[in-house]
Amino acid sequence: MGDSPAPLRAGDPASVGSYVLRGVLGVGGMGTVYLAEARDGRKVALKVINPAFYHDPMFRHRFAAEAAAASRVAGFCTARVLDVALDGDVPHLVTEYVAGPSLHEYATEHGPLAGHVEAVAVGVAAALTAIHAVGLVHADLSPRNVLLSPFGPKVIDFGVARLLGQAAAHGPNFGTPGWLAPEQVRGWPPSQASDVYAWGLLVAWAGTGRMPQDGEVTGLEPALARVVRQALASDPAARPTARQVLLAQVGQDDPAAAQVAATVRASAAPRTARQSTAAFSKGAASVPSKPPPTQHLRPLPGTRVDPAGPPRFSRPLPPPPPPPRRRPRRTGRAITTGIALVALLGCLLGGLRLAEKAGKGGAGAQPGEPTRSPTPSPTPKRSPVAGDGKMRFTLAGFSCGKQELGDWPLTRKAGGQYCLAELKVENTSDSKGRIWVGNQKLRDSDGHEYGPDELAWLWYEDARPLFNEIGPGDSVTGTLVYDVPEGLTFTELRVKSGLVGGDSSAIKLR
Repeated sequence: MGDSPAPLRAGDPASVGSYVLRGVLGVGGMGTVYLAEARDGRKVALKVINPAFYHDPMFRHRFAAEAAAASRVAGFCTARVLDVALDGDVPHLVTEYVAGPSLHEYATEHGPLAGHVEAVAVGVAAALTAIHAVGLVHADLSPRNVLLSPFGPKVIDFGVARLLGQAAAHGPNFGTPGWLAPEQVRGWPPSQASDVYAWGLLVAWAGTGRMPQDGEVTGLEPALARVVRQALASDPAARPTARQVLLAQVGQDDPAAAQVAATVRASAAPRTARQSTAAFSKGAASVPSKPPPTQHLRPLPGTRVDPAGPPRFSRPLPPPPPPPRRRPRRTGRAITTGIALVALLGCLLGGLRLAEKAGKGGAGAQPGEPTRSPTPSPTPKRSPVAGDGKMRFTLAGFSCGKQELGDWPLTRKAGGQYCLAELKVENTSDSKGRIWVGNQKLRDSDGHEYGPDELAWLWYEDARPLFNEIGPGDSVTGTLVYDVPEGLTFTELRVKSGLVGGDSSAIKLR
């Protein structure tokens, strides 16, 4: 998302939905990203899904679930999801537009960040922590997907993000050659550990202009280099989490991060522009200047992929601000530095609490929640009806208590108990549509919400109709499957057809 997008090409639409397209920001395996203008004049980034995936209902549903999760990520260090429309003729995703060059654009133009790399390292680690907190895996973290905004680095491109545990459930694997963890090169699906590995590559490259060789990191401040080395461990289980990486850099103790290095010290004065450019050019053999675009990868065991980077750009960025002063050599920290670190950590943890709270729909009971005595699940005396102007929802039946579900050999055992909501969905609009199953929330008497099993279509036949497209005036009837703790009293089923935005309607269960 640089400041000067490329002109629209022959064949590009003039508009998509209510958005007017103004230029091309990038092209990848998942689709094309445009600079667009909303009705209110605001600039946004609009991603049109690759036509190869248009008619794949399971891809659409998975992408919708991922976009919904991405919309819950704290927005202080990521590009926020603003709108999703996957049912029309041109499925698309709309995110906040971040004005500023990518990390790769800036580094290839001005050389390594040297003494300023700590700010990027902390910002990207904070973004990964927020992304992982809602159960997402970014899956394509590279310098092209880190933007240097006026307010700090922001991580973009959730178009290839994956819900944790569903990365290989459907569809291909994506990633940028040269920025993959060793297990991804061998064909494993992306994971939160592979995101951390990509963070290590990104920080080493941004700070030195060279890709690390065999996990060896030179040219970085020692404390930061230690954290990067741990992130580049060949064994995914040996890598720290994104949260541990972040805490190590801001100098906070974490019981789970005993093996992570302590505070990263402020580095020395930056190099001159001439020195930086020369140092970066020296490492050009390790980082080619023109990488292949994001593409579909099917690596074989033992396959090696050479590192790559994007083409050079001519637009300069104003010189970065002076680096922070070196910390005094005494016990403790300066008052100003301490306040800054506490503010950063408080901002991060506050955002994470909000993200985690938003992501608890399918997580079950919370730690420390008192055990409730079993209460019979209500059965509606008649079929309640709710609607949102596009779909009409009729609850035909609701029951709880099953411990197993599905026909052998696909029988699944509940973590708590299964609650089943038989739902009839009628399309009352004049265009095709679908419901996003993950948005149909079961609410208990304490106000906690629980999401359905979004992979139930794989092993429970009665769930499959609700994943289908619904024509104008048509209806489908299927079953929502919830794996919830025992002993809860459920009061409402919250239903909605949209993916993000809009309010849900309540079907009363009592």
